[in-house]
Amino acid sequence: MNNPDERCKAVEKKNKEKPIGEKMTGVLCFLMFIMFVVTAVRVYNRLTIVVDTNISSQTGEKEGSDLAKDNTLENKSSKIVEIPDPVLKKKIQNAINIADREITETDALSVTNLDLSNDTDDYDVKIKDITGLSAFKNLTSLNLNRNDVQDISELSGLKKLIELDLSWNHIDDINALSDLNELTHLNLSANHLYEITTMFTLPNLTELDLSFNHLIDISALSGLTNLTRLDLTYNSIKDINVLFYLRKLTYLDLYENQVSDISALSGLTNLTYLNLEANDISDISVLSGLTSLTCLDLDSNEISDISALSGLINLTVLDLPSNQISDISVLSGLTNLTNLDISRNSFISDIGVLSGMTNLVWLDISWNSISDISVLSGMTNLTVLYLSGNQISDISALSGLKSLEELRLTYNPVLENKSREEIMDILSGAEGLEEIDF
Repeated sequence: MNNPDERCKAVEKKNKEKPIGEKMTGVLCFLMFIMFVVTAVRVYNRLTIVVDTNISSQTGEKEGSDLAKDNTLENKSSKIVEIPDPVLKKKIQNAINIADREITETDALSVTNLDLSNDTDDYDVKIKDITGLSAFKNLTSLNLNRNDVQDISELSGLKKLIELDLSWNHIDDINALSDLNELTHLNLSANHLYEITTMFTLPNLTELDLSFNHLIDISALSGLTNLTRLDLTYNSIKDINVLFYLRKLTYLDLYENQVSDISALSGLTNLTYLNLEANDISDISVLSGLTSLTCLDLDSNEISDISALSGLINLTVLDLPSNQISDISVLSGLTNLTNLDISRNSFISDIGVLSGMTNLVWLDISWNSISDISVLSGMTNLTVLYLSGNQISDISALSGLKSLEELRLTYNPVLENKSREEIMDILSGAEGLEEIDF
């Protein structure tokens, strides 16, 4: 059987000779395989449907949860801010251009600057209650000037505030400001403050106005070492030793207090503006080192010796009225002066020192003992000149002051010796003269 054809025939014959039962078994196996495949496909499809259903269910639940969450946030953000004071509510609506609807928390959070100041004395248009402002948490600037606010507790949470103006209200407690650490500018002028201990916690302040209050103790200012501007006008302060630590000050106003000792000012060499008017000061020697000063007001004190001022060559404005000064010769080096007031000292008679002050535009030497004003002939930049209450008989020195606009001559002998027409004739050279009081 080496012939290939014969082998093939033998195999074919053998297959034909297989029993029928063996052939049926093969068919059944094939059918079972087909059924298994069909069942497997059905199971797979069912599992796919279940999985898809679960995924769809979970997705639906998540979407429903997200939607509910969004609705909650929307409802929360749309919550109305309760503002009981009608004036405050109206001002805010106008400020953010929503006069036709209620103010929501979303509105409040979108505001960074609010000017709620009042420019009238009408009581009916003043804010009295600031309830609701606590919702404006993103405010950096708030102005409540000239209202009738007393309670400021609503401001305690506005920790982004940088500038705050509460001037001209009825505030007597500022503890609500203790955590507003971002504040750099604070105006509390014209309130009812008797103590300011809260100031200890506001180290970033650069400008502070406490004028027109009832302060006696200002020791709380010791930590405010970043202050550059401080206004303490119209209080009852006697002790200013705390100011020694405020070395960055460039502007200091102590007008109308009860200060007599100013030695604490010795280290404030950055000062350019200093107002000590209406105090009880007699010794000003400490001022000799404040060479950055450009404006100095010593009006209404008890000063007789002004030699400490001789080196303050940067001064442009100097006020010395209502003191006990008789000698002003030490001022000869202050040639940058544009405004000088030495009125109401009674004892000043010699003003020869003024000859070098050719930059003067405003000069008040009234109510002294001056008779010779010839030195004024060179003051060609003068626009305002007050000479009332002296011993002046000759005013010919004024004839060439072409820039002069205002002149006061009352209570001088010249008015007794010359008629109004003669005086006007003498002054005819002062071409710009618009106002004469004699």
